[in-house]
Amino acid sequence: MVRLGLSATGFALAVTFVLFSVTVAAGKAHEEALPMRPMIEVSDELPMVEVSGKLEVASSSSPHAAALRVPTAYARVLHGACCDPQSTCERLAAALPEGVELQCTTGNVECLGGGFDWRGDGEAKAAYLEQLPGLLQTAETTPNGDNLLIGFSRGAFVARDVALARPGRYSALVLIGATIALDVPALKAAGIKRVVLAAGEYDSSFKAMQRTRDKLALNGIEARFVPMGKIFHELPKDAGLRLREAVAWASAPPSA
Repeated sequence: MVRLGLSATGFALAVTFVLFSVTVAAGKAHEEALPMRPMIEVSDELPMVEVSGKLEVASSSSPHAAALRVPTAYARVLHGACCDPQSTCERLAAALPEGVELQCTTGNVECLGGGFDWRGDGEAKAAYLEQLPGLLQTAETTPNGDNLLIGFSRGAFVARDVALARPGRYSALVLIGATIALDVPALKAAGIKRVVLAAGEYDSSFKAMQRTRDKLALNGIEARFVPMGKIFHELPKDAGLRLREAVAWASAPPSA
């Protein structure tokens, strides 16, 4: 009985070994039948991006390469008198469509009570902006010349003056909360093709900016007006969302 028990155990072990060998052999045969995956060669010409803690090759078709793409246009944000430049930029960031890079600027004069302001004529302010780190230095570096100036309050006047001082650098203006005079022939000579005007319903500039919109449209410059809600002279927290459609329109290629 003991010898029979051992033989049965040995037989079971033998069967198990045979089945294991067959499984391993089949697995190897399956691996050999699978096509080999091509190796990815990383060269100096392919930039790497970090995704979930891992480095990946950033190709033009990869969504992770979006940050590496060259912008199609730039939008400079010009704040109001003695305003906080960062707050102004944050509230307008949502207005920019894909491909338009936001450039925050700081006025050339510091206010005693905090914030910054602007001083000088158009040439002086344009020259000052060109000295700021990270901003465009020459007209040649401006892609397609389809750049925007976005100005709130006094920044709207700065936008107008800078555009006139740098013909061909900008193609559109976004002017918010400012009773501002616009010289149509001068704007055309500077290459301005579209203008967006905006103001709160209780802002003293509300009706004046609508009249300016009508004047521009009648004289060959495309223009739109965006109401900013039931507010006085301020930049609302949802300013970017309110302006998004109009800014996308202003930054798009002009109609034929």
